[in-house]
Amino acid sequence: MLHEDWLTQNKPEIYWPMLADRENVSSIQHRAAEQQDEYGARSQQKAAAGLAAGKFTDEIVPIKVVMGAADKETSRIMMKEVTASADEGIRSDTTTKACRRSAGDRGRVIAAGNASQFSDGATRAS
Repeated sequence: MLHEDWLTQNKPEIYWPMLADRENVSSIQHRAAEQQDEYGARSQQKAAAGLAAGKFTDEIVPIKVVMGAADKETSRIMMKEVTASADEGIRSDTTTKACRRSAGDRGRVIAAGNASQFSDGATRAS
């Protein structure tokens, strides 16, 4: 990734990854890890309820994609065409406790359980 020297020296936060930025915002807003976990779990539960109620039906358009998949017998990666037709990021079984349990670094506010997934280019209701 290219970096502009002036920005690197004067505004290094412009190059922060999303998790570092979210940690910074959480400290400014005085958000505790528990608050982030509650929000993350509540967001997942609302998204699951919306999905179950058909709220996303008109917003999720099936698309054919090519994905890599490991052959179970040989472990070789093979490419295959699949149709993606659902938001795979909605975790209906998410709980506040599960959010914190997934934290790798216990000192951080943002953890895997309350953070956006890598494919958060599309947004969901929360």
